[in-house]
Amino acid sequence: MTFPLTRLAQALVPGEWVQDREVVLSHVLIQLDHKVTIIQKRVTDMASKLSADLGDQAKAIYQDRLKNRLESTNLDDFVAIEPESGDFFLGKTLSEAIQASRAAYPARLPFALRVGHVSTVEIGAMAP
Repeated sequence: MTFPLTRLAQALVPGEWVQDREVVLSHVLIQLDHKVTIIQKRVTDMASKLSADLGDQAKAIYQDRLKNRLESTNLDDFVAIEPESGDFFLGKTLSEAIQASRAAYPARLPFALRVGHVSTVEIGAMAP
């Protein structure tokens, strides 16, 4: 028995008639899974770009406005920078700086740095 394909299946399966509903369903599901994967990748890529842009903005704020001031007064502290406003929040720990930023701007993402350091956090221990 043959049956007409739905509009979705017609868009995904060549031809207008098929013999086996399982073949149609399998093909449709594979194509849908592929399209969902592409959409997920695009969303991830957009989020990654947004994070990178925020990081670039915050690093520029640090270099241009905060570095000299903070490195002379708050060396080794953490600074969370809210790039949109340019506001910054200091803490003795990374959590303190981030929490202060999130309290002031709950819907915005801060970018954190450690004052006077190349990296924000270091993993591992130094050998004696």
